[in-house]
Amino acid sequence: MYLNRVYSKTANELNIPKLEPMSQNRPPSLHKAFWVYGIGYLSLLYMGACLVVYAPLELVLGIPKHLGFVYFKVAFIVALCGYGTFKVVRLIVLVGQYTEPRKGDKLTVEFAVGFIVFAAIVLFVATAALAISAGLG
Repeated sequence: MYLNRVYSKTANELNIPKLEPMSQNRPPSLHKAFWVYGIGYLSLLYMGACLVVYAPLELVLGIPKHLGFVYFKVAFIVALCGYGTFKVVRLIVLVGQYTEPRKGDKLTVEFAVGFIVFAAIVLFVATAALAISAGLG
């Protein structure tokens, strides 16, 4: 009889806090999105890409060194870094839609997206050139 009373109580009677839906979470600020995700995350991503370029993966995998594997590494790096850049640009655009710009703030959504895209293009070309020159040498 005691068990029936305990289990028949509702969540309000047991003082269980109500869970908020995930959609009510606030997005990060534009500064945080730009510095943490745009600069920090993409810097780590491209540093990892440079390590993949220079790592002798052919020796580890036991395959002969040939130009096809270099092109595979370049395609993998471009796909991975391109997807990461796309996600960061999308996050910054979403943050820009949900936040109001502060007066006198020099960091705008257009500047943040332009800087990220410009840096990504330069790093794409540099990483690909490094991969091809490292594979030919």
